[in-house]
Amino acid sequence: MEDLIKKLQEAGFTPEENKDMDFRPITGKYICRIDRAGRIQGTSKKDNSEYDFYAVNLQITERVDGDKAVNRFVNLNYNADLEGVKKLRNDLFTAGIPCEVASDEEFAGLLEELKDKTLNLRCWTWTPETTKTGEAIPEDKRKTFQMTKVVKAFKEKKKAAEDGGDPPF
Repeated sequence: MEDLIKKLQEAGFTPEENKDMDFRPITGKYICRIDRAGRIQGTSKKDNSEYDFYAVNLQITERVDGDKAVNRFVNLNYNADLEGVKKLRNDLFTAGIPCEVASDEEFAGLLEELKDKTLNLRCWTWTPETTKTGEAIPEDKRKTFQMTKVVKAFKEKKKAAEDGGDPPF
């Protein structure tokens, strides 16, 4: 068997630092498979605060329209409260995934069974220009956020001639 390290040394190999990949937010329409889903609870190592939320991790399997993103992962997070569970159940219903459960325990079991089910996901970006209190955010301090929405079907783009031309505004 050959000595690979010795061969590298003979070739003058010097290790190089790996470059961080730039995973920018994506925009488009995608078909995704659910990679995993469940409730995430714990304590933050950063500030010792408690966290509790539901997460559905998606893998993009097909690009219908938009940025190239096949095999990228997108996370959908939901608060572990009435509004968060309502939103999660609405997303599952929209995707055509039955969600007939009668308790939190049954819901947890349902989430475990979601692996490899598919759904349609619209993605876009949003960069706020002001804070929640209305103060302007300097351009160099603005952060772009990934926005997502589970949809039943993707709407077809209409050509300008088909829908009566450009909008009047």
